[in-house]
Amino acid sequence: MKAKRRKVLWGSAVMASIGVFAVCSLNFTAPASAAPITEAQVDSSNQSQDILKQTMQLAAEGKVLGSGKFGLDSQKKEILKKWGKPAYQDRFTLDYSKRNVTFGLTKQSVSSVSSRDSRLLALTHQKVEKSLGKPFDSDIGAGNLHELYYVGENVIEFHWTNMTKPHGELELLSVMVKKDNTP
Repeated sequence: MKAKRRKVLWGSAVMASIGVFAVCSLNFTAPASAAPITEAQVDSSNQSQDILKQTMQLAAEGKVLGSGKFGLDSQKKEILKKWGKPAYQDRFTLDYSKRNVTFGLTKQSVSSVSSRDSRLLALTHQKVEKSLGKPFDSDIGAGNLHELYYVGENVIEFHWTNMTKPHGELELLSVMVKKDNTP
């Protein structure tokens, strides 16, 4: 009789455990389409839109986030005078890694300026494309995607990669502004 009772008690305990596990493993949240939008998501979306808008305004002026008063056609000597020695420098480049800004030079004048500002790098490809539409030109290869958009008399280039994300999602590496040299 004792053996039969143990089996019944043990069986009841197993069934109760399975029932608790089943209830705990159920997902009681609403479907994603019906989930309310949180304040943080709205703030994040608004911040992304604001950053993208500011980026496009600066690009029209030949500047990027973090470049301050310097942009296209700025003189190398003025940048060095105001900002000091860059982290890296050669004939064609002034890279201020602490400021996340790189100036491309032709002779002594800025011909391109790029930013790796963390606020920019947080933008998703989907948000950029939704906001700006399709680029007028793109180039893909070796895990990189370059997309170009006109902005005033300049061109803004978004440089994406899918090499660092686990599922191949696009990640923004930098944004560069240069003159539109189209005839």
